[in-house]
Amino acid sequence: GKVKLPTADETKGLGSGKTDYSLYTDVFKTQGNLTWLGTLGYKVFGDPTGINLNNVFYGSVGLSYKLSSNDSVGFVVDVRERTTNTSTALREYSLFYSHKFDQTYKLQTYIVTGDTTSSVDIGGGAILAVTW
Repeated sequence: GKVKLPTADETKGLGSGKTDYSLYTDVFKTQGNLTWLGTLGYKVFGDPTGINLNNVFYGSVGLSYKLSSNDSVGFVVDVRERTTNTSTALREYSLFYSHKFDQTYKLQTYIVTGDTTSSVDIGGGAILAVTW
């Protein structure tokens, strides 16, 4: 499960000012250098004043391929039902590259695009994971 607390300033348009709740499961299956990934979940949105948000099912499916003991690449498709009666469903496609520096640090970079009006046109980012 996951709880998103309303910590952003809603008067600046940075958040809804409401708490969201999600219940989901992540699954994976490794076959040699290939790992299949999946997520299935349900999200209950807190409704900001004057907006009625739909609670939605969401999910993802993808794969990761291990190039070496430290490097992998992958592809993920994310989908979500529409959050309002006038919006569209979300459908996004991500490519990622992950490099493990050592037992403590891993860096993952990604690019993402979507093909619905509720999806990003293009985006990207990086995630630094620290394990201790």
